[in-house]
Amino acid sequence: MSDQRAWLGPDEVAVFDWVAAVPFGRGWGAKYGGRLFLTSRRVVWIPREVDDAASGEPFSVDLANIVRVEPDARRKALLHIVTRVGGGPKSLLIGAGGFSPLWSKKNRVARDAAVARINQALPGGAESVVEPR
Repeated sequence: MSDQRAWLGPDEVAVFDWVAAVPFGRGWGAKYGGRLFLTSRRVVWIPREVDDAASGEPFSVDLANIVRVEPDARRKALLHIVTRVGGGPKSLLIGAGGFSPLWSKKNRVARDAAVARINQALPGGAESVVEPR
């Protein structure tokens, strides 16, 4: 995992982080593993480094540019970051741990916690959007 000092801005702090992966196959599989960070200013996904080469492209979205974060209705681990600009939503799989299978119910708990925490951090504190069980 890359050193946080390399990607955190001045006076920016990482507040929470989760195991996260880029989905493929309509969210039924994970392509690149990494971590999703909620900072004092943005949401950042950093891929896990394998043999000194990054797996996937990192991305960052300022909290002010996020409309809401919502869970996927059919996939336990999948969430969608809906932004004001920049095309469609960014989607990530949130895991309860590094070796948690995608079908694990524990992933839903971790995903819902990420959805709630990020939505609370948005300017104006967007309501947490959590699917009915």
